[in-house]
Amino acid sequence: MESFEFIFILHMTKEILSTTDLLCKALQRKSQDIVNAMRSVETTTKLLNQMRNEDWDSLLAKVTKFCQQHEINVPDLTAPHYESRRRRDGITNEHFYHFDVFNAAIDVEIEEIRARFDDKVLELLKLSSSFDPQDGYKAFNIGAICDLVEKYYPLDFSEKDLDDLKYELKHFQAYAPTHPELRNLSLVAELCHGFAKTGKSKEFNLVDRLIRLILILPVSTATLNVHFQL
Repeated sequence: MESFEFIFILHMTKEILSTTDLLCKALQRKSQDIVNAMRSVETTTKLLNQMRNEDWDSLLAKVTKFCQQHEINVPDLTAPHYESRRRRDGITNEHFYHFDVFNAAIDVEIEEIRARFDDKVLELLKLSSSFDPQDGYKAFNIGAICDLVEKYYPLDFSEKDLDDLKYELKHFQAYAPTHPELRNLSLVAELCHGFAKTGKSKEFNLVDRLIRLILILPVSTATLNVHFQL
């Protein structure tokens, strides 16, 4: 356990898991705050790329200092890596840890996020963000909502439903920001409770159906946290 490679991987893993932790928590949150989950996907990917491009030197310095403080041998980073000596390809220890371990590990995390959150999932997350009740429903966009519903929910909304939905959304846009039970909400999930409490789920039955479909999305995306928690 007291080897440079073990210490390096330990520190690297801590940095990666710390960066992805916020996204994991957003996916696990019982409140199903989809809007924050979407933002966490974007920021986590950005931070992982930033780590890959900018944080190698600081990580190496941290690992080296730790090893020196605990009298753990630090290999000559300019020397050929032992696998390189066998293959005779001239790869140094620093190149191995930088590109074959550090960069490769981050690339796996980034690709995992991209695989879990493909364009369809991100568009559906964007759809959910249109119902974000914060700041007086300022993200509400009827055109974008209808386009995405037509694209992704053709089996749940008929052509007539889509036409009716546009008008329901207009009434909802005028009604929700002023109603005492709906104007001070924080999460998309709270809209369902608000509709039930006010009896508006029948009046806005298509909007209510759409929100319930949106809230199913975190169930499919929550598997991402399993990978990060390993």
